[in-house]
Amino acid sequence: MIDKSGSNELIIKPHFTKIFFLAIGMMPFLVHAQVPQKEVANECIEGRATSKCSNLGRMEEKRGNIPGAIKYYTQACEIKEMLGCIRLGNLQRKKGNASGAKKLFSQACTRGDSSGCLNLGDLEFNNRNISEAKRVYSKACNNGESEACYNLGLIALKKGYYLTAELWLRKSCREGFNFACSKLKILSKKSKNLPPKQKGKK
Repeated sequence: MIDKSGSNELIIKPHFTKIFFLAIGMMPFLVHAQVPQKEVANECIEGRATSKCSNLGRMEEKRGNIPGAIKYYTQACEIKEMLGCIRLGNLQRKKGNASGAKKLFSQACTRGDSSGCLNLGDLEFNNRNISEAKRVYSKACNNGESEACYNLGLIALKKGYYLTAELWLRKSCREGFNFACSKLKILSKKSKNLPPKQKGKK
């Protein structure tokens, strides 16, 4: 994701699935802790409990068993559980396999997963493909991914498009992304000192 410091410097950092989703994803294990892991694994592999595949993968990743995590994330992704594709993509990115990560994020994004689009946008930005980054960020933003709206705002701000930046940041702020609200306050103070032409630059 883009650096959320007070500066206007654009730094895209790897975006990882939010803690909220990880916590929600682990809830089935807390509720059904009495179910043996082997049985859960069988349900995943046989396609009888698709939501458990990503959970198993996450458990293996936390244990440091990356091959095991890849196995379950791959299974999840194959049965169209997009969280599995995204987590697998993040593992591929950590390994330096940008093309593999891009393919997985693209798959999730194409299927309408806004987090997949956000990750894909980060990847494209880091590859200096700004136009493609903006395209997928826009898709994520329009699907409710407030961080993607924020990223679009910072890209516009960096180019000096203050009005466009304000629109994206305001949208992100309305959707609860606090960094966008903070950036809006800074932008508002700076815009008071801008020439009229620059102030309205789109």
